[in-house]
Amino acid sequence: VVQWFGDLGRAVNRLRARLAPGGTLLLSTLGAGSFAQWTDAHSRLGLRAGTPAYPDAERLRGQLPSSARVLTETVTVRHDDARAFLQALKRIGAGTPAPGHTPLPPGALRRVMRAMGAPVDIDYVIHYAIIPAE
Repeated sequence: VVQWFGDLGRAVNRLRARLAPGGTLLLSTLGAGSFAQWTDAHSRLGLRAGTPAYPDAERLRGQLPSSARVLTETVTVRHDDARAFLQALKRIGAGTPAPGHTPLPPGALRRVMRAMGAPVDIDYVIHYAIIPAE
């Protein structure tokens, strides 16, 4: 859920303060490049996707204590089609668009979904942060 924190650095500091001596805070968040196939389908049609601006690893490191380690992996998930992808996002509660994004009209959304084809492989770029107690 940390991708939805308004002030990640402050939240991490508060959580670290609650760790037992020698403890470690572990977190994960989506990173830049997540859902690239969705964004690309929009771009090919001259549309803008509402995908939030997830941080790259360097930007994430800048929001964390200097002792934090950040590891990144890309997980590719195959969905039957774009509708299945969108339903999967909805099931995990990941429907929050970028601030100021206006949802596409139904016809434009259908065009994007067709442009993606079927099946569709979607990349989830995941950052893992390992943050030792203070």
